[in-house]
Amino acid sequence: MKAALRVTPPLRRKAHFFLRSRGTLADVHPFTSAFAEALDRRGATLSWLHEQLVERGNPVSVASLSYWRSGQRVPERASSRDALPDLEDLLHLPQGHLSRTVSTSRRVAPQRPGVMIGTLEQAREPIRRALAELDLEDPLNGLQEVHVHSVLDIGADGRPRRNSLRRLFRATRPDIDRFAHVEVVDPRSGARPRLLDLLECAEGRVVSYPESGVHVTEMLLPRPLGQGETALVQHDADLSEVWPAAPELSQHVLRPVRELLLWVRFDPDWVPGTWETRVQTTTDLTVLPRDTVAESAVHLALRNFGPGQAVVRWSVEPRPQPA
Repeated sequence: MKAALRVTPPLRRKAHFFLRSRGTLADVHPFTSAFAEALDRRGATLSWLHEQLVERGNPVSVASLSYWRSGQRVPERASSRDALPDLEDLLHLPQGHLSRTVSTSRRVAPQRPGVMIGTLEQAREPIRRALAELDLEDPLNGLQEVHVHSVLDIGADGRPRRNSLRRLFRATRPDIDRFAHVEVVDPRSGARPRLLDLLECAEGRVVSYPESGVHVTEMLLPRPLGQGETALVQHDADLSEVWPAAPELSQHVLRPVRELLLWVRFDPDWVPGTWETRVQTTTDLTVLPRDTVAESAVHLALRNFGPGQAVVRWSVEPRPQPA
């Protein structure tokens, strides 16, 4: 017995003692039993989990992990809930395995009205009409954007080729099974960007107002989400047939997001000479000129941003080739 106690980490002894004092695993919160069983099955220590979560940008203290395992607490804060998809991955669990167990106890704040800024503000009326035709009051339809990553590829001729958009959503109410993807392009194009390689979502109805360059696509989730559940979706937009508009990558967020990342990747044969970032909120516009593009890619990363519009813009002339 003494030898067994020496090889068992103290935090794990404490967790099992607390569970025994309250009853069997079945008597405690579903998250507690699911988390404890996954830890035992994986053979992972709390300190290892802590280190891995720090590396992934979702730090959770060893003490908090211990509380979760013992049943003294369950994840309720937004930062704690953000770590659940990473925990599921690290513990080799199916997506949503832990998230579903705490969905009924999550305190999700009511959504504030979305704020349209910049390009969206200019196209407000056709966007509103398109949403009404889809029976939606808001593009996100009760979903909260947590992480938004937008990647744009530029071809050897300097024209945009493909835009890949990945978003992590959290449901602020039960039974959300769809949202709207809004595109605003140059009206002279008349072309709607074709959506490709959809992951964890499917294309539904489309409402377009070509004279305004507004195209709103209904996006269907694989299943209805419970309150507090998360969904990670991705889709690409083919921009090859769209009128070449301003040389920029722009992303709007209607409400605050934890992380917004814009990444522009240039063909090595066409790299711009200069670039800048533009960040617009309800109260401010910040423009930061950049002298040169050192490599063949540039990015803009923002934390706890929104509502607002973030833009990466570059010169129309390529960087001079070395002699």
